[in-house]
Amino acid sequence: MYKTFANNYTPTKHYKNSLLGVIKTPDFCFLNCKSLISLKFSNYVISFGKSAFEMCESLETVDIPNNMKEIGDTCFKFCTSLKMVNLPDKIKSLGNSCFYGCISITSLTIPKMVTALGNCCFKDDFNLFSIDLPNAVSYLGKECFSGCFYLNGFKFPNVKCIEEKCFKRCEQIGEIKIQESVIEIKNKAFSNCGYIYIIHIPENVVTFGAGCFLGCKGFIDKISIPSKFDDGYFKISFCRLTGLKLSDWNTCM
Repeated sequence: MYKTFANNYTPTKHYKNSLLGVIKTPDFCFLNCKSLISLKFSNYVISFGKSAFEMCESLETVDIPNNMKEIGDTCFKFCTSLKMVNLPDKIKSLGNSCFYGCISITSLTIPKMVTALGNCCFKDDFNLFSIDLPNAVSYLGKECFSGCFYLNGFKFPNVKCIEEKCFKRCEQIGEIKIQESVIEIKNKAFSNCGYIYIIHIPENVVTFGAGCFLGCKGFIDKISIPSKFDDGYFKISFCRLTGLKLSDWNTCM
């Protein structure tokens, strides 16, 4: 059985040699270790368990091993001092809420083997302004980037579905250019993004959820709408439109 350090309030601030034989950190291993500042693991570690470092509010750096394949649900949730995370290329899975509330992270590069981002994966990462998604990512979970106030620089080249509230309250997004790969935008996906000024939606999109642009109160200079866009419940309500371009085949507006 693994030794865990959950709810450890001792002055110990660094764990190094004591973790060198670990292959997988168990669930809740360092939960609520408020004094923990840094962690170093051997390259044999391949998985971080559920809530392994949740609420480690002093944790600033984690040396993630090169052989890491999986980061579990809520793994780094509310690690409010975590500033930089280097995710190795072998990682295939980022669990639900794994970086929820990590308000000090400013930029991230998602490993090239990751195909999906879990629900609330980066929710309320207030200072995250740039994220680089690889071509392999085809799915963004519910509320994945919700509350990332400063997020502006992002592309999702092969994402097929933008889930509910995925980018809700991303206040600094200026231009939304939906990639050709997207076929579905779900409920409130971009709601309350206050500074949007350009929205481009390609013809490939066939499903628009209710309120997908609800509450975008900035002055939207241009919005291009495909033919399949219907007049569903509050899809672009409360937008201060100054320009609108409809497809030649749009008969629903």
